[in-house]
Amino acid sequence: KPIEDRHSERLAFLQYTGGTTGLSKGAMLSHANILANIEQCLSVSKYIETDDSAKRVLCALPMYHIYALTSICLLGLRRGDQLILSHNPRDINDLISTIVAHKPQVLPMINTLFTQLLKHPKLDSIDFSVVDYCLSGGMAQQKRVSDMWYEKTKTHIHQGYGLSETSPVVCIALTDDMPEDVGPPLPLTEIKILDSETGQWVEKGQDGEICVKGPQVMMGYWNRDDETKKVLDQGWLKTGDIGRLDSNGHLVICDRLKDMVIVNGYNVYPNEIESVLVQNDAIDEAAVVGMEDQSGQEYIVAYIIRSHDELSVRQVLDYCKENVVYYKVPRLISFVTELPKTAVGKVCRRKLKNTKAS
Repeated sequence: KPIEDRHSERLAFLQYTGGTTGLSKGAMLSHANILANIEQCLSVSKYIETDDSAKRVLCALPMYHIYALTSICLLGLRRGDQLILSHNPRDINDLISTIVAHKPQVLPMINTLFTQLLKHPKLDSIDFSVVDYCLSGGMAQQKRVSDMWYEKTKTHIHQGYGLSETSPVVCIALTDDMPEDVGPPLPLTEIKILDSETGQWVEKGQDGEICVKGPQVMMGYWNRDDETKKVLDQGWLKTGDIGRLDSNGHLVICDRLKDMVIVNGYNVYPNEIESVLVQNDAIDEAAVVGMEDQSGQEYIVAYIIRSHDELSVRQVLDYCKENVVYYKVPRLISFVTELPKTAVGKVCRRKLKNTKAS
């Protein structure tokens, strides 16, 4: 039966959010949303590519995740790229074997995959001379990991920012100098920073909730008009992320609004503490969450995967006291063998909050 309604605003996907900070919701993405984001990404790809030819692109993420669906698969089809699928990227041995055998020129991954590859003894078997560039999305890209990656592979990681509700890409850092920002907004995309308490837009350099307007912004949440009204206002999407615009108009991400911890009246961003922790060579991975004590006051808990068993709680606390202001020092340190992660590999802080620290 032929499709009678060919309007571009027809629903294309129900893209469910990751659920790392709350219940998953179905973001309604139209054909126009997806097509717009593909063209937006295509228009800026020329700034990071060595030539205009089709590429061999690794796909080491589940295809149902919006990062892989749009930024890898559909964009790859638009460009005529050859997609190299890894059936089990969590098996790092298999992932490396796939990369060695097929020599992808573009490596789109997430921070945890870059981290695991860096720790793997077979990393040196990969010929990085054929790699044009690497992309990072889906979670915060830690600068230490980017620096170590460049030191070992001589390839730059270009960090992007987006979410399920924006099809997903909003920004991408185009330069090779590994900035801490995630770059300027894509064409036809506007970003403003909102003071959630006053409801007013803030100036450049000030932190607030990131709001996005553009053709890639979703139509709303499936069967959740109540949730849609909370986040969509006159075309502006309240992302639930905290950030700021720098003097160049580039976006700097702080953290998720729901993950922000208020300690003695001070705003504390878990991402910042995690980035400091993993700079310690004795720490492989770290995740930070806020907990409440019996009086309702929030405090910080750090879950840490150690590089060796000799690392003590006292050593971690002393290290934190030397590298962060006093109110950002965790009250509790919990050594774990693994961190709860989503299918994409992103740490699920919501599950950590339900874990008793020891």
